[in-house]
Amino acid sequence: MIREVDNDISHVMAYFVTEPQIVIEGQDVDLYAIVTSLNAQLENWNGRGSGFVTDRITRFVICVLKYRPLHGSNSSFINTPVFIDRTKCTVNVKK
Repeated sequence: MIREVDNDISHVMAYFVTEPQIVIEGQDVDLYAIVTSLNAQLENWNGRGSGFVTDRITRFVICVLKYRPLHGSNSSFINTPVFIDRTKCTVNVKK
């Protein structure tokens, strides 16, 4: 971000983050929502009368992770602790 006041140029680093999006098969990333969120954050930041404008974007990071809702694996089984198992009041289901 940059601004000029009385021939004095000020540079400030600004960081903005968007909310995570869940994207499943057959559904595209909602780029409009991302751009809208970033624009709203810029407007909020500048709305306080800072007078800064965007000079350049030095880094733009996109993180993509595999979404696996309610999905377990064979290695996720945990043995019941002995003091609970002795009560015979629980069932620990093994796949």
